[in-house]
Amino acid sequence: MFHFVSRYTLLEPGPIDTLLGENAMEWSKTMDSGAADEKTAKLQAIAGEKFEELVSKKMNSIEVAAIVKEIIQGQNTNFRCLTNVEFLNEEIATKLKDSSTNKSIEMTKKRFFEKQKDNK
Repeated sequence: MFHFVSRYTLLEPGPIDTLLGENAMEWSKTMDSGAADEKTAKLQAIAGEKFEELVSKKMNSIEVAAIVKEIIQGQNTNFRCLTNVEFLNEEIATKLKDSSTNKSIEMTKKRFFEKQKDNK
C-alpha cells in the first residue's frame, strides 16, 4: 500500500523586482490625464503615489526563489507564506480574520481615499 502525503502552501510574495513596475510607470506617462474629470485625476495621482510606495518595498526574484526552495525542500512548512513582511501584512491578516471582507475593504479605501478627502 502506498501512502502519499500532500502538502500545500499559499505563497504571497507581494511586489517583486521585475520590469512590471518600470513598464507601468512608462505606460502611465502616456496616459492623457487631461481627459479625466477632477475627481478621477486626483484618484489617479493618489493611486500613482501608492503604487510607487508599494514598489519601493519590492523583493528581488532571488530572495523569492530562496523562499520557494525552502518550501519545496520542506524547510518552511507554513500553510501561508508571506515572503515580504513589509507588504500589506495587516491587510492580508485582516482578510483571514474577517470573512465578510468589509474590514479589508475599509483598509483599502482608507489607503487610497483618505488623502483624497484631505484634498477636497
